[in-house]
Amino acid sequence: MDTVSFRRRAIRWPARIFLAGLLAAAGIARAADLRLPIDVDTYLDSAGPATNFGAATTVKVLIGSNGSAGRGLFRLPTEVGQYPTGKLAKVEVCFYVFSDQTAGRAIRLYPLTRPFAEGTGAIPADGATWNTSDGANAWTVAGGDFDVNFPVVGVAGGDGFFRWDVAALLAQPSARSNLLAHGALLQIEESPLPPSGTPRAPFTSSEGTTASQRPYVHVAFAAPLSFAIVDDAYLDSRAANVAKNYGAAITVKTLVNSSDASVCRGLFRLPPEIGLYDPADVVSAKAYFYVWQDNTADRIVTLYPLTRPFVEGSGNDTAPADGATWSTFDGTNAWTSPGGDFDTNFPVVGVKETILDEAQHDRFFSWDLAPLLANPAARSNLLAHGALLMIDETPVPATGMPRAPFTSSDDLSYAPAYRPRVDVKVAVRAPQVPQIAVADGNVTVRLADCTPLVACRIERTRDLMQTNGWTFVTNVVSTAAETNWMELLPPDWTNAFYRVTAVP
Repeated sequence: MDTVSFRRRAIRWPARIFLAGLLAAAGIARAADLRLPIDVDTYLDSAGPATNFGAATTVKVLIGSNGSAGRGLFRLPTEVGQYPTGKLAKVEVCFYVFSDQTAGRAIRLYPLTRPFAEGTGAIPADGATWNTSDGANAWTVAGGDFDVNFPVVGVAGGDGFFRWDVAALLAQPSARSNLLAHGALLQIEESPLPPSGTPRAPFTSSEGTTASQRPYVHVAFAAPLSFAIVDDAYLDSRAANVAKNYGAAITVKTLVNSSDASVCRGLFRLPPEIGLYDPADVVSAKAYFYVWQDNTADRIVTLYPLTRPFVEGSGNDTAPADGATWSTFDGTNAWTSPGGDFDTNFPVVGVKETILDEAQHDRFFSWDLAPLLANPAARSNLLAHGALLMIDETPVPATGMPRAPFTSSDDLSYAPAYRPRVDVKVAVRAPQVPQIAVADGNVTVRLADCTPLVACRIERTRDLMQTNGWTFVTNVVSTAAETNWMELLPPDWTNAFYRVTAVP
């Protein structure tokens, strides 16, 4: 959030810009990254199974050649659970290690399945030990009760911190429940036992003497956006159909036919809005197509980037064609290879989402585009030309016709939610104010680091000392990273203060 001030007594803008943390008040979205301290942590040591280490300055994670092990425990800050998972780009657990001696062994984070007491290190133990969760009640299994179904591998950074991104776990109901209610366990790879020595990571705890090295959770926010796919068609290899265009058809067919080995392949163009975002800001991007009756059986539908553009056309099983056909990309000019020109180096296997109605056997298919958008060659082709959808065409089925007749953008009998789309989650930047000016009775604010199509909320107050004195002025939505906003100043104003935040 940027706060800027205006005083009319000055002839030119005497800007005073203060960078500040975003408000914690309920209902206000926070775009700037958050650093939330972890203040409950300890570790368990199998060599001291009845000892509590809740007041230790380290959280030891280790495995000895004699089989002794150390495992870390911590609780997430309560605030983490307050944010909708759809608006989280990253939720990174960060622990600093002053002497990384892991010897190439991974350190994994697991959700705990029962709570623990941190303890004070008292004797007898008043908190978690290797044998107990609180100094009195035994773990189901000594060494901590945790869910092995949701491991997150830590990534060592050049700044001495290990990081575990738990955003995906927070989106999974059971993992989320355990993480928020009980916390997590850190475990180094304990098998095979090292032949000698003790691979270890003695992390700094919340009681560590150096504040900058204490554990914390880094939260980065994201905006969930959805864009309709409006250009789609399919190609049919049957001899009678190779010259026909299906740009206005209500389905996008992908199939393989046992009777003559003919196939259909889908084409679509990505919404142009996808190109507004830096690949580094794209947290996720998925294309969705709905099929009213999934008859693909065990065959998959794969997406490939096209290597040349196509014309959608206005036909529906009609010729002469004014758009793409099996033989041509525009009704006139031939594909390099009939059936579409695409890059086989970047396949994306479609995910068959949950069946919506068992009687109808309908579902969505989804394709994860984020890795392709992060690759320069694949990104260029996707944004410039679009993509092709192809069912497994070999081997030719002995009988029948494995198929997915996807609903197209032209089938208006379906609600928009069932038509093709791309859902994107983008990291939200904190907007900046690099320049402000006053001229002809107007204040002009230059906004930078905007997230395209995500609102920048502008508020105003005349008195910074007034409690709850901020007034909403407007939301500015830009298609670019920079834009200008202007407001007419009343003639009797002598000063004003503005603040700008992003609203995912």
